Amino acid sequence: MADWIPPYYGKLGKKVKDLLGKTFDIKNELKTINKSANGVKLESSFGGDSDVSGQAKGTYTQGKYELEGQFRTVGELSGKVVAKGLVPGLEASLQYGLTNAKGSKTNAKKTLIKLETKYSQPFYSVAANVAHNLSKSQTLLNGSAMIGFDGLSVGVSGQFDAGNQEVKDYNCGAEYTQDDLTVSLFTKNTGSVITASYWQKISGDCSLGASLKMDPEENSEMKFAQHTLTVGAKYKLDSATDVAIKGDTSGVVNANIEHVLTNPSLKLGIGASFNSKKPDNVLAADKFGICCTFGDF
Repeated sequence: MADWIPPYYGKLGKKVKDLLGKTFDIKNELKTINKSANGVKLESSFGGDSDVSGQAKGTYTQGKYELEGQFRTVGELSGKVVAKGLVPGLEASLQYGLTNAKGSKTNAKKTLIKLETKYSQPFYSVAANVAHNLSKSQTLLNGSAMIGFDGLSVGVSGQFDAGNQEVKDYNCGAEYTQDDLTVSLFTKNTGSVITASYWQKISGDCSLGASLKMDPEENSEMKFAQHTLTVGAKYKLDSATDVAIKGDTSGVVNANIEHVLTNPSLKLGIGASFNSKKPDNVLAADKFGICCTFGDF
């Protein structure tokens, strides 16, 4: 593995995040995906629980360039231009987004422009971006660097507020990976939250993942203050059906089943979440969702 290229800092623990996160994404959604031979990909979806919303997304890929645009019925839109391979190992992108401001009780919008570059070569990878919030007139500089050899990678990341001239965030992490095994350790929120994760391909049909999230400040009242162990597994029953289950030390159990049909071309996902610490009716799902995806998924 002399030509080992370490992952970008933001990709640390990705396999565990995908297994314990995306796999158990509970939602009620109807989605279609269509791909054309000339590089155009169109996606449209409709769904929701308390609020019904929809979105449309288009992607056009031509050689080293990719254009992407997305619109949501809640009044959000975004666009992105990506250039890959202009120089070996270099990727650059420019993104524009108009979204609802988090935590706002009004119809306030957040307009963000982001320029990002990534560069990777054997033994190291670096990433940097400049994000300017037009609504707040705030500019944040984010950077990260990783070095690695023979499957082992270590690195750091940081965020700098250009307007206030202060460091907003800094973290470090490490990961060891093989074809069937990934072990990660990284921090968030200026090192106050530590996450250790483990992913392994037990066999061709079964994968296992575990994540331990820790906050050393046990008396902290911040919402991310927690010591939670989450364990999950995904198993392929046959060529068309996957089942997955996960649970954590807070007593929440999630289950998901995904089945693929060939005619019509449909991927059906059913997910549910249960609270095992409820005093009664434990088998009643707290959350339940059905997701149907048609087309070229």
